Amino acid sequence: MKRSFRDACVNVCTGDLRPTTLFETENFTKLVQLAVDLGAERGKFDAKQLISDRTAISREVQDRAKKERDDMKPEIQRMVKEGRCAATMDMWTEQFNQRHYLTCTAHYIKDDWTLTSCVLFTKLFEDPETGANINRKVTEWLGELYGIESEDISKIKFTMDGASNMKKTAEEGNFFRLRCTAHNLNIVLRTSFSLKMVDLDLLGECGRDVYDTLVLAIQLIKKSGRGQLKRLNLLELPARDGRDRVYKSFVPALEIAISKSVEVTEIFNVRISF
Repeated sequence: MKRSFRDACVNVCTGDLRPTTLFETENFTKLVQLAVDLGAERGKFDAKQLISDRTAISREVQDRAKKERDDMKPEIQRMVKEGRCAATMDMWTEQFNQRHYLTCTAHYIKDDWTLTSCVLFTKLFEDPETGANINRKVTEWLGELYGIESEDISKIKFTMDGASNMKKTAEEGNFFRLRCTAHNLNIVLRTSFSLKMVDLDLLGECGRDVYDTLVLAIQLIKKSGRGQLKRLNLLELPARDGRDRVYKSFVPALEIAISKSVEVTEIFNVRISF
């Protein structure tokens, strides 16, 4: 029985190009369980009797979304007016069709001290992604979907990333903007640890000595004026103190130096004599 069902799942993946993660979701399990229960209750019947067409399902999704919004609208309005609502907002791109979306999620604490988060909207963004357009659309959608007046939007504390259009959204509109700490830390850590950790472990405290030695070697090679050293002449090492970088880190400088270490060694051993 399980083998037959697994083969059917494989057919869905290969025939309809669906991801295997589809079968791991709780809702898929509930769907299968419902079909099993109906079969046990009513006996064998044609599965097509259960399956609705995509138009009917799409309409049901929209109807349910509207009902959910209508149910939570009074609470959202009250939280915003009382200054008890925060929100996260971000642009993202659907990779297959390269369509851009804007998602806004509300966060607030209910009267019973329950922390609540709910997606206010995810909307297709077809206009140019400028700060003015984002500000206009968010104001429009919050008013259209939840009846939030434009003057009340300033009471919402929006957490956004550091993209220039998000900065402009806050500057040109009525938005109170907070930088996303998690996003900032992610950028700093990715920049700081761009060198493989195994390299860092092998170098340890000798990293500065390796860097200084390679810098000296490259400087000597450049001064030699050899025509065959064009690749190394193009090498630009970051400032030692990192003042010319957005994120002050020694790791990127060391990474660049190490990438040239083999070439430097070969030149010293074979091509150049001092």
